[in-house]
Amino acid sequence: MKKNGFTLVEIIISIVILSFVSAIILKLFISADGINKRAKDKSFAGIYCSNAIESHKSDDLSTDVTHRYYYNRDWLEIDDAAQAHYSIVLKMTPSEHNKNLIDFIAEARDKDGAIILRHELTTLNRHGEVFVW
Repeated sequence: MKKNGFTLVEIIISIVILSFVSAIILKLFISADGINKRAKDKSFAGIYCSNAIESHKSDDLSTDVTHRYYYNRDWLEIDDAAQAHYSIVLKMTPSEHNKNLIDFIAEARDKDGAIILRHELTTLNRHGEVFVW
């Protein structure tokens, strides 16, 4: 007797195998999307933390100062802290070791308060004493 097609059992087995392979591939795509989002957030956080530090490097500083910046889901700056999806907190303090230095700490946080990125820098207080190197 000649066989002209697949049996029902063969079709069911092939569908099950295809379903498992498809589920694994779908899980990889979902995982890659999450990794891509975290990488994008870290990239924007690094840029905006650096921008915040650069914009205040020339400030005259004798006491602790804190600046806050708020951003929406697309990393566009907004004024409303309640609507913010991300925030940058820039803390500037005179250095404990040398009064002519400023310690900058910029932290990017998500809406839940989790730190995305922390950027630290110590630089010369440009309004302090003049140094000749």
